[in-house]
Amino acid sequence: MTTGSSGAAARTPFECPIFISYRRQDADGHARSLYDLLRRWFGADQVFYDHADLQAGDAFLPKLEAAVKAARVTLVVIAPEWLRIVNERAQSGAFDVVRFEVKTALQQVQQGRAVIPVRMGGASMFGAPALDKVLRDDLGTLCGLDAFAFGQKQAQWDEDARRLCERLQGHAMPLPVASDGERMEAAAKAIADRLDKRDLKVLARSDRWGSAPLSGRQPNQAYEMLLTFHTAVEAAQDDWNRANLSERDWEVLKADLRHILSVLYGLTHDASAARMLAGTVDVTAPLPGRFAGTAVFTYAMAQGQQAVISANTENAKTFLPEHTVDLGQVDAGIGEDRKAQVHQEFWVDLFRKPKRPYPHNEKKTSLQGEDLTLLRDRLTTRSERLQRANCITAVVPASAAAPQPDDLRSVAAELGCVALPRTGQPGTLLRADEGKVHAQVMSCLETIENLE
Repeated sequence: MTTGSSGAAARTPFECPIFISYRRQDADGHARSLYDLLRRWFGADQVFYDHADLQAGDAFLPKLEAAVKAARVTLVVIAPEWLRIVNERAQSGAFDVVRFEVKTALQQVQQGRAVIPVRMGGASMFGAPALDKVLRDDLGTLCGLDAFAFGQKQAQWDEDARRLCERLQGHAMPLPVASDGERMEAAAKAIADRLDKRDLKVLARSDRWGSAPLSGRQPNQAYEMLLTFHTAVEAAQDDWNRANLSERDWEVLKADLRHILSVLYGLTHDASAARMLAGTVDVTAPLPGRFAGTAVFTYAMAQGQQAVISANTENAKTFLPEHTVDLGQVDAGIGEDRKAQVHQEFWVDLFRKPKRPYPHNEKKTSLQGEDLTLLRDRLTTRSERLQRANCITAVVPASAAAPQPDDLRSVAAELGCVALPRTGQPGTLLRADEGKVHAQVMSCLETIENLE
């Protein structure tokens, strides 16, 4: 899933409304989870997180100070060892960057800025007397602030995440869902850019698809646009065959055609329906719809992003957007069997080039230890480099044999992926019948993959 513009004005990393203060020694994982949540809800450009915003060689202290002073709200992550470590640092006389951040943030409160202690990992809040005497002038005010607490169970954590994001909406704006007009304008530009490429100019001919195929079209005509695009691709096949394209040219051509198909499919999603879900996906109830593509594209819209259809045509009933695993399409077993297959699918996707075999010969053996850490780190690195989220989705009906929300979310959380439960029932997120739209997308995708 490829991120696009969120519609917000661009900021430097040191002008973010939300600053995350944490201690790497005991809260690194908690802070990462918090950052992942906030960037999905508000956008990465509204959240300062040192791993993402500081580069090697930066004069980090002046930049941290500038970022704290610019923030409208500072979230102070309080993990179980926070109090002990801050007292030990004070007693030893060592410089403590966390103390510096929190002190600076508290000094901004008089100017209308906010500081919120965020208790994670079962940590308890403490009173000023628990602080070493030398800390009380700098940090004593922190103890009197209303703290926000995250529960330790996944179901409770999801609800807490929703409440925190709603509380922060007074300090930062959630990502918008673009209007129909904005989406049509962006789609027209994306398609025009592709049609201007050498091997796609044949589609721009007036007797094919035309140079401005979305001109005069309305969003409720998205299904018809899919049909005309498919017809144009079929009609252009002889022209591409006569062009004697190289193997590499065919690969690029197919990727461009899949991109256009992704753009058109995205237009079939109803913006008003997606707007109602903005800020709630990946946190609460399953999304309406039967197909993985519907869930992923709706999530992308709600986050101000776009999704990309992959070339997977093995299952004629559905397709998967890039970097997505559908638990409903993997092993019918439960627990470790399903987790192992998810691990393997992502591993194969990541290590095809250069080829690197899955660490276990047995398909039903999930990764542990260093192998699991490597997979998660590579998924995170790819996501940040390509600006594409890694998604895991599944139908979550009441049936005990189906993947349940906790199962889905636990597998996703372990890999740092987005969890997208869906109902499996026809929904109202598309402008046309979901099954009919997916059948047409699948047919067009098969035509593209069979070009040679």
